[in-house]
Amino acid sequence: MSGLGKQVWPVEMTAKFRLTAGVLEAAAFFLAAALLLFPGKAAPLGVILLAAQAGLRRQRTGRWFPKTSISMPLIVLAFTALVGCLVSPAPALSLNRLYVLILGMALFYTILDWGRKPEQFLQAAILIILLGVGIALISLVVTDFEAGSLGKSYGLTSRFVMLIRLPGSGVPNPAEGVNPRGVAGSMAFFIPLAFSLALFGQGWKLKALGLLSLLPLGLPLVLSQSPQGYLSAAVGIGLVLAWRYPWTLLIQIPAAIASVIAWQNWHWWLSPAVVSRLEVGIFARLEIWRRGFLMLRDLPFSGSGLNAYPVVVAWYGPPSELPMSHAHNFLLQTANDHGMVGMIAVIVLLGMVFISGWRTWRSSQQPVMKAACLGLAGSCAAFLGYGLADSIALGNKPALLLWGVFGLLEASQLLTPADQSARKTSRPLRYLLAGLILLSLLSLPILGSSLLVNLGRVTLHQIQAQQRPIESQSLEKILDYANLALRFWPENSRAYVLRGQSYMLGSQASLAIDSLEKAAALEGSDFMTHFQLAEIYQQQGDSSQALLHWSAVGAGNLICQRGLDELEAGHLDEAYHWLELALNLKLSGCHASIAFARVNYELSQQLADQLDWAAAEQYAVTAAQTNPTNDQYQYWLGRVYEEQGRSNEALLQYALVIQQSDSPTWLINAHHRRGGIYIDLQQYPQAVEEYRAAVEIGRQYKLPDDNRAFSLSLLGRALMMANDREAARQAYLEALALNPDNQLARDGLKALDRK
Repeated sequence: MSGLGKQVWPVEMTAKFRLTAGVLEAAAFFLAAALLLFPGKAAPLGVILLAAQAGLRRQRTGRWFPKTSISMPLIVLAFTALVGCLVSPAPALSLNRLYVLILGMALFYTILDWGRKPEQFLQAAILIILLGVGIALISLVVTDFEAGSLGKSYGLTSRFVMLIRLPGSGVPNPAEGVNPRGVAGSMAFFIPLAFSLALFGQGWKLKALGLLSLLPLGLPLVLSQSPQGYLSAAVGIGLVLAWRYPWTLLIQIPAAIASVIAWQNWHWWLSPAVVSRLEVGIFARLEIWRRGFLMLRDLPFSGSGLNAYPVVVAWYGPPSELPMSHAHNFLLQTANDHGMVGMIAVIVLLGMVFISGWRTWRSSQQPVMKAACLGLAGSCAAFLGYGLADSIALGNKPALLLWGVFGLLEASQLLTPADQSARKTSRPLRYLLAGLILLSLLSLPILGSSLLVNLGRVTLHQIQAQQRPIESQSLEKILDYANLALRFWPENSRAYVLRGQSYMLGSQASLAIDSLEKAAALEGSDFMTHFQLAEIYQQQGDSSQALLHWSAVGAGNLICQRGLDELEAGHLDEAYHWLELALNLKLSGCHASIAFARVNYELSQQLADQLDWAAAEQYAVTAAQTNPTNDQYQYWLGRVYEEQGRSNEALLQYALVIQQSDSPTWLINAHHRRGGIYIDLQQYPQAVEEYRAAVEIGRQYKLPDDNRAFSLSLLGRALMMANDREAARQAYLEALALNPDNQLARDGLKALDRK
């Protein structure tokens, strides 16, 4: 066998050999795709098959990979993906993303190699359109369109009933079908290509294919009710029109500005419910993006790990119910997966792909080629438009379509005459590279400090993800990184945060406080620094310092929610603690006072069950004072006074209930309790008046007969004690007429008869 880079078989191969090699390459690719799309234990075999495909290609063409202008960004992207796997705190998630990314790159080179002939290029473009139509038709039976972002029920929605349920699809109930947002993003990706072929394709067949494809592609997009899907399709179609007819920008730009103004002033004239859902989505993304930037600030070189975003994001903010499985922005997700270098490589890759399409558009003499490149560039733009508010990373399964588009756009360059303008780009690129090198040298101390923080943060994240006892050697390693980072750049607040969090893991509270306080002094707006300081102070019993730090970043609502969660879990002591803190923060928009009153009420009842009425009174008073309009709490305080024998205070408390309540239940109960107290005090006329009032309320509100009968029986007892026997008999008889089973009335009549 000859050396590397030389042909093993003769260059002059027969057509039969070429066909055999091509078939074997295709078989290796499709078998690898089956193994890598749904990675399992056999996934490494898929990588080996792709290597075998590249080897067969080398024997057939003399190259492992077809020559392309984007080889360098691809190499950088592959390298950063491997780094992302090495630093990841979730290796299983990262490997899944890596396998699909490798498959995407293999698809790129396969399409690039296959699309070297005009007829094959056109076949590939048509195949993409037909693939989109197939996905659109399947989506109609597997998508839960009622889970659309706008929450608006179209008349057509009910006509497309799900026939197949796909668990784990991303909707609120994973068994309910495919996420409509994903369907919208996919359809928006195909629409620009179909649109371009319909308008600019050569021949009626190609135009008809594009036009007829728009209906099945557009229907799921409309049904999805996905704003980002609509935006994505608009961006893709807008690029196609602007590329072919630049004057359309005079319409598109004012239309975009008018759309923004219409939202700010009139919310697009949508219903309040729809506007509310959109605003919630915007708020959620702002929080998700904030955390993504915080992660990138700590890990600019390596990223947080390939596909590790859902694991790491939890350490950059308080617990949240927001959907944080990804960054909801393509570039931010790429930066968190691959680091800043990987993100720059992707930007360069996309830019060069667009340039390839532009060169083909300028140089090609074939209308079909020009129309296809126009549509393919529009598809890339639609992908980026979708990536403004959502994200499909290059290692996600749907992004395989994008890799195919990349391959076709690069192949288009090989089918057109050389463009001399390509040679003019080398000098500006050299100047740009030289400028970046100079800037790096000038900021070397800052870059070195940031790199050390990055390394320490990677180790810290891997420790946090292990959920096992922490080794002292690992903590010492993180501390070494942090201390060395501070030597390079003493004002690096993130190094202080890293050091403080390491001390927290090592249960060294005082040292953690010292480091985090220095970080807070350097960067007073950092939420997690203040939050962690507050947590430490609270654990040490220093509530005043904890309140200062919670107040500094407006964490009161979070404290309130923590108290509410503890209350719902039945942890009354913990709920009392957190809700009391929330009240001290003087929140607006949080129901801390209502919840705090409820906690005190339930604690009072617990103590009453233990017959500790003095302690029960303290909590009952707090509940009544915190929520003075709550009849139940005011009534309960009266009961507590009554059980302690404090009749006058109980009478006043029940009178307060009668004065403020508009509930017949609490009014009658308060009159009953006052009547009972007056009987105990042998003040029978006053008791009669209370029971008469209860009877009248029952009549006025037309309460059930047994309730009214009970009030009448109590009235009869009071009248009998007041020696008004006839009135007592009449009350008992009325009670029995309403409820013959009223034992109190029966016993009262017997007592009257005995006398």
